[in-house]
Amino acid sequence: MEWLGAMMIYDFMNSIKPNAINYNSEAHFLTHVRFTDSFLPPSYARASHWLATLHGLDATTNWVWLRDKDGSYKNETFIHAGTIAQQPGILNELHATIMDLNSYGEEISLLQEMETPIRIFYSETSAINKAKHMDQISALYESLYFEGYRLGFATENIIKNQNNRDWETIVISNTPFVTTTELDALQLYLNNGGTIIMDAISLKKDEYGNDHTQTLTASAGSIIRVNRSQIKNRALNFVKNKGHQTIIEVKEENTASDNFKGVVHRSTQTVEGKNIISLVNLGLTNATINLSLGTESDNLEIKNLLTGVSLTNGFSIESEQVLFLEVSSKSVLSIDDKVTNSVKNAIKVYPNPFSNRFFISVNTPQELHYEIYNITGKILKKGTLNKNDLDQPFVFNNAANGIYFLSIYTNNKKNNQIIKICKNSF
Repeated sequence: MEWLGAMMIYDFMNSIKPNAINYNSEAHFLTHVRFTDSFLPPSYARASHWLATLHGLDATTNWVWLRDKDGSYKNETFIHAGTIAQQPGILNELHATIMDLNSYGEEISLLQEMETPIRIFYSETSAINKAKHMDQISALYESLYFEGYRLGFATENIIKNQNNRDWETIVISNTPFVTTTELDALQLYLNNGGTIIMDAISLKKDEYGNDHTQTLTASAGSIIRVNRSQIKNRALNFVKNKGHQTIIEVKEENTASDNFKGVVHRSTQTVEGKNIISLVNLGLTNATINLSLGTESDNLEIKNLLTGVSLTNGFSIESEQVLFLEVSSKSVLSIDDKVTNSVKNAIKVYPNPFSNRFFISVNTPQELHYEIYNITGKILKKGTLNKNDLDQPFVFNNAANGIYFLSIYTNNKKNNQIIKICKNSF
């Protein structure tokens, strides 16, 4: 599976225009001129389309070569009986994959729209002026790919045309050639409080190979200079220290070799408080997976949402296999069982529907926290609720009319109560 180029492209396009519909009008996941497999396994059809969808693909038209009208193969050297039209199993698996993706459309959308705390800087100037630049960018992307984070890209235009104040870091590696305007864009990011992690050779020369007289200054942000071999670990540690922990931690043991990672994973929490994770094994060998929620790994309930089968930690995932799981702690009962009636009855939201603001009334000795989501799962507001029947106003002047979700929980997002709230200014 040529996953690296395809997924980089989808992440790059999403970085350029994150809110656009991504329609691939001529997808070649199943066959193309250089690749036609007469014995293509159905697992490949599922893994390729599932993974592309998680990276932002919203719709696609698969390109295949059909038989001639009389049923014979087309008289072309690269045409074999291996296309989707000649393998009912492939067609069936593709159909089932799309059905599964649509069945869990809300959860898949949350995974598509995860934050991109790490952005890789791409310079067309370096791509033109040095050999194997894209290979080196691909290697950096791949090194970060299996760590559970969604990756993004930054270019001069992306930085200048988008709100970059919420980006945690831009990583710059093997990029010596940049224009003055590219440096200006990076300086703008630093002026807005951003952090740049970079190696020693980057940003040194202009498009003609001359040494730059202009250098970046930290300004309101930070510049972290590291050896190239340290960039991956420094970037990961930086975003973790900024609070970007993955919802579900994944430990992989692969039969290929020690410290090899071939299972790409993304995890999120739904507005109902469910912990969801997608795993796709891109390696050529089976892998053993252990999951953990925070510090807990021995007392988990793991359910395969696509089959209804329960798994135990330390389960195996085959090459090209897709798993879509819900993970919860056995020690935490359901909301109805765990959250006491005194806590439930101590929380009141009014008015609902509301116009420009609403109130939360709290009367409980317990420490409570809240998060307000939109329908895509994006957190709009969060904090701690005051105790002892103190009404708190929440102003929503700039929010659009519609449905929102208020999640109230005790600690670590456990035992949360979900309240649907509605804004209506009319």
